[in-house]
Amino acid sequence: MKKEKPLYQTKDFTVRRSQVPNAGYGLYVNRPFQKGESLGPYKGKLLTMEECNLDKYLPLWGHMLDMTGIEGIEPYVALHPSISMVLRYINHAPTSLNGKKISGKKSINVEFNQIDKHPYIEIRAIRDIESGDEVFLNYGKGFTNMFMRMNKDLKNFYK
Repeated sequence: MKKEKPLYQTKDFTVRRSQVPNAGYGLYVNRPFQKGESLGPYKGKLLTMEECNLDKYLPLWGHMLDMTGIEGIEPYVALHPSISMVLRYINHAPTSLNGKKISGKKSINVEFNQIDKHPYIEIRAIRDIESGDEVFLNYGKGFTNMFMRMNKDLKNFYK
């Protein structure tokens, strides 16, 4: 089997085909990250609700972060990621399946963390991540429900 060429690579990260069925690309670490360490800021443009609905932003709607309720950034409602920011390739992982907690290499290993300056959000490791591991983040319960309904292969993947 021929090894697939990465889509993008930096010193710390590689973007290549995700191990998650039908997920497209995923983000992998090229070095270990320790629990509590920042993988970097989630960079992008702050958008108002009107801007969020413009055609030019629709292709990356799934990568937008809801910024409502974060003090000091009103009237912005979303953070639209930069097209060149590798952290936008972090895939969703549910926290549990059929009441059983997902653990190991297929479980979430990072979370969003609020910071005090633009872009106001960073990605932080919630456990140690080994070199070569794919990075997973939980986008929330609503996304998990949609994710599991739309991708029937996931139930076998997370067993």
